[in-house]
Amino acid sequence: MTKNRRGGRRRSADERMLPEALEELLRPMAREAAREQMTLGQVVSSSPMSELLGRFVELMLEAEQEHHLGYGWGERESEALRFGNRRNGYGSKVLKTQFGEVPISVPRDREGSFLPRVVPKHGQLSETIAGQILSLYTSGMSQRDIHHHIEELYNIEVDDGLVSRVVARVEPELITWRNRPLEAVWPCIFVDALYVNTRHESGVERTAVYTAVGYNCEGIRQILGVWMAGEGQKSESASFWHQVLLDLKRRGVEDIFILCADGLSGMEQAVATNFPQTRFQRCVVHLIRNSMRYVPSKLRQEASADVRAIYQAVSFEAAKFALQQLQEKWRRKEPHLCDVWKNALPHLENLWTYGYALRRMVYTTNMVENLHRQIRKVTKTKSSFPNHDSALRLITLKLREIHDGFKLPRSDWAAIRSELELTFQDRVPNYVPWEGRADS
Repeated sequence: MTKNRRGGRRRSADERMLPEALEELLRPMAREAAREQMTLGQVVSSSPMSELLGRFVELMLEAEQEHHLGYGWGERESEALRFGNRRNGYGSKVLKTQFGEVPISVPRDREGSFLPRVVPKHGQLSETIAGQILSLYTSGMSQRDIHHHIEELYNIEVDDGLVSRVVARVEPELITWRNRPLEAVWPCIFVDALYVNTRHESGVERTAVYTAVGYNCEGIRQILGVWMAGEGQKSESASFWHQVLLDLKRRGVEDIFILCADGLSGMEQAVATNFPQTRFQRCVVHLIRNSMRYVPSKLRQEASADVRAIYQAVSFEAAKFALQQLQEKWRRKEPHLCDVWKNALPHLENLWTYGYALRRMVYTTNMVENLHRQIRKVTKTKSSFPNHDSALRLITLKLREIHDGFKLPRSDWAAIRSELELTFQDRVPNYVPWEGRADS
């Protein structure tokens, strides 16, 4: 073992696992590359790795064909006749890999029944590059930029429809993810809608995208699904939310303790129709925004302090008293401010029946709005989507990526869980605490 100047060591021949003959072949080529001061990209494109990879794939294809036909090279023709099907020469194909374009020969059979797995029919793109394209697309990069990036990085030619074909390959997975079965009981679900520009028969219009996210009984965030309004109903509506809730029921949801949403007209009725036992919780943050909409900027700080006295009150009685003071002070100057809180306060009464941890969790729909901010990062590069499916595909890809990152429960879930058991009693299913799980 040879140590280098920095105290490490040079790997031995056994550790490198390369045959001596291959090292002898590579050494002069490496010296030549160093002498010409090649970049890493030039080294990759001019190295023998493409030929090695191509030959290795060809050997795998031949082995697959032997297994398919039932006999190997060197066996007598009578054996081939006995099995019926026979070899029928080779076809040519060019693979697009991280080592550049690699030409290979693909064996064929007389019956045309041989369908290789290592290089599927019509497949030319390596999984590495396909994964890279999908990742760039999910991050919001335009198709033109993806083409340029892949061509520069891997020194291969990319046609205009490549990105669309790669993304279309995952469409069945996205449909399955959007329709996957859900757990039966959900302590809290947050719903909201955002808008994206899509092209319809009547032109480009803003279309509502409905999302639902919640906490399961272990306190882990889960994205329940994403839905998109169709041609006849582009804006957010309670009737479409009714269809969303029906879809959740079809996918296995039986009970929701608390559902948090904004003050959309008819939303509370839609929730009561599908889940009669569910408590509807209006988002306080939406109320604040709505009530302060027409307040002049010079009065906004003072009005905010008076509004804060309502939703931060220690009890519902204290909140009603704070509302009275708000009306006495602002009725003449800002009637809209007073009307919003007067109409909304009866719908917030449940908020003061919860402890601090549960109240802090349900008083706002910020959790789903955080998702929307991440979605907008990838949709803002698109002035408009060509159709409904392309918009839903990109948003689903992003949401699935975010969803895969939800692994751990809330830090205060133990306190919330205890309160849920007291408040909702026998509706809370038994479960194994996170700290007691084998995989924690």
